[in-house]
Amino acid sequence: MARQSGRLRSMGYYDNDEEPRVLYKESPFRVFRKKRGRRNSGGSTVSSRSCISFADDICRLPPSNGRGENISTQFSQTTVVSLLSMIIMCFGGCLYNMYASSRTCFCLGSGWPENMDWAGNELRMMQVQLTKLQEDMVRADVMVMQKQLKELQEDMVGADLKMMQKQLKELQEDMVGADVRMMQMQLKELQEDMGAADLKMMRKQLKELQEELLRLRKKLIPMADTMPNFALESQGATVLHHLSSDTYHTQPPLVTLWGIPLWYPPANPRTVIQGHSSLLTPGRCWAFAGRRGHVFITLSHPVTITHVTLGHITSMQSPAGFAYSAPREFSVYGVKKVDSEATRLGTFVYDPNGESLQTFKLPGHKKVVFSFVKLQIESNWGHPEYTCVYNFRVHGKMP
Repeated sequence: MARQSGRLRSMGYYDNDEEPRVLYKESPFRVFRKKRGRRNSGGSTVSSRSCISFADDICRLPPSNGRGENISTQFSQTTVVSLLSMIIMCFGGCLYNMYASSRTCFCLGSGWPENMDWAGNELRMMQVQLTKLQEDMVRADVMVMQKQLKELQEDMVGADLKMMQKQLKELQEDMVGADVRMMQMQLKELQEDMGAADLKMMRKQLKELQEELLRLRKKLIPMADTMPNFALESQGATVLHHLSSDTYHTQPPLVTLWGIPLWYPPANPRTVIQGHSSLLTPGRCWAFAGRRGHVFITLSHPVTITHVTLGHITSMQSPAGFAYSAPREFSVYGVKKVDSEATRLGTFVYDPNGESLQTFKLPGHKKVVFSFVKLQIESNWGHPEYTCVYNFRVHGKMP
């Protein structure tokens, strides 16, 4: 169904079947007709056109009043006449007011200049009012601008505060991240330093432990026990008594007759080549009178001498608290034959506070083979009567 107009429906343009009662087509016509239509016997106005409108085409409907007049035509004529009458009356009233005003001004006797002054006063008053109005507007604008500026500042402060809080939070997060990374790096460096320090400490402790083990080994297993001994009686070495110093008896005789000593405990130069253990027994030694003495030994094999070992009890083992009878400075000579000239191999010093068995290396020894060795004691550590020798060993290599 086509779209319908509510205004036309209210004016009866459509029938009961919602169909238009009158069909029309557009045609130009005058708004105001010159002649009226004739009246027919039914009292209705006959017209050659069926539609009248001021601006657009409006279809004329069947007469709706009892007199048979056209409603739209009657309404249009009345409206036009009324409007013309009102316009004429308004125009006449305006002219009358203008005339009355001019008459009043001239009747007051003020004249044209006074009217000009009055007009100037009015103009100045209007200017003052206008100035006040402008000032009020300016003040209002200033207040509005101040208010807006304050709001803008507050907004900017709020925005800046939020931005600063955000930046501060990001900075804190960055600082926390940087601190964590720094702590991790420092921890790693600390761990590395601790590892390096621990490694250095372990190396130092290991070195100290090795030195301690070496000292313990020297105490438990002296160096002399790790090398062959060519001045050992059980392997064939002997002492030539006629070429050695006389024995000094430090112990009382075991057998006497009317106060005359007949037999002393066995103590002779053979004691020094009998191969005592590293733990020497106090008193079991060979002693000679005074501070100088010597012993002449035949080696078990002809050898090239590299080291010699001299033994005496330590100061801790001595009853006097110090090994006064221990040799101090001694020399070692190598002899090829009994009647040949002796060759000095080196001079050494025995330490009474050291180990009981002390081994000495011959300085720059020559690869010369010797069959005999002479031990010459030059001094002791302070005993005025005798000097004791507990053990003497010769080390080297067979040719």
